[in-house]
Amino acid sequence: LDAQDSILSSNLSNEVNVGEKASNDRVRKLREKIEVNSLKTPTMSSMISIAAEKVQNSDNGDEGNETSASSSSGVFKFDDINGMADEEISTFIGSYEENKCLSEMISQLNTEDFEHLFRADPSFMDDFRWWCRVCLRARRYRQKRAIQLLKSYADWRLSSEIYKADQSRLKDQVETGFLLFLDDVRCVEGRAIIVIRLALHDPKKFQPKDVVTALHYVVLYGLKSDPIVQAKGFTVLMDMSETGYSNFDMGVASAVSKALNSTFPMRYGKL
Repeated sequence: LDAQDSILSSNLSNEVNVGEKASNDRVRKLREKIEVNSLKTPTMSSMISIAAEKVQNSDNGDEGNETSASSSSGVFKFDDINGMADEEISTFIGSYEENKCLSEMISQLNTEDFEHLFRADPSFMDDFRWWCRVCLRARRYRQKRAIQLLKSYADWRLSSEIYKADQSRLKDQVETGFLLFLDDVRCVEGRAIIVIRLALHDPKKFQPKDVVTALHYVVLYGLKSDPIVQAKGFTVLMDMSETGYSNFDMGVASAVSKALNSTFPMRYGKL
């Protein structure tokens, strides 16, 4: 806002210096803009409103169409209880109807649920629309469940401070090969595959929190690799071969189970 005020003040000065060529009406309007902007302060509600407006104004259709996905096309059938059938998801992704469904979801959000995270982690706010879409797809377009997932993930992201993770430590663990995302490989249900090779885990070096951080990185990589993964989800393969007592850590099993089932913004198929 300070930058905007400076630009507007500069424009006002330029207008006045022009002398007779300056329009009194334009000067007045510029002064009004300065006065209005000096009183404005950005709020979380305005940020959410902007996100919703961007979705509504996307170029995937006409604004006059129905907002309900099932009634606007007559093809996609789902509700907030059953969600969308897997066989229809690939066609629905990226469609005008999906954007309308996303807009409806964003309009239902309570901004206070995300205010602290927005302030602590601006990157989450920058990608807020993307996170909303990921959660919506993960819950097969059931808006209420998508909102619950988004809140749960936001709370965990804030409490865990995952955005402050030690990148060098994360790199060290990922490079062990303990966690793998199999690019371009899908299970029979069409889900992406994550492999956990327990024999490569060293509990003395990496704590359960480190494992969850690395798993979050792998999941995020998978979500960004393909929109279909966001909707179809993940199958996790636990490779126990060549595993000894030195590799076991019950805290890791508990942390991973909780992250996959209720924390991460993903659809978890099976282990």
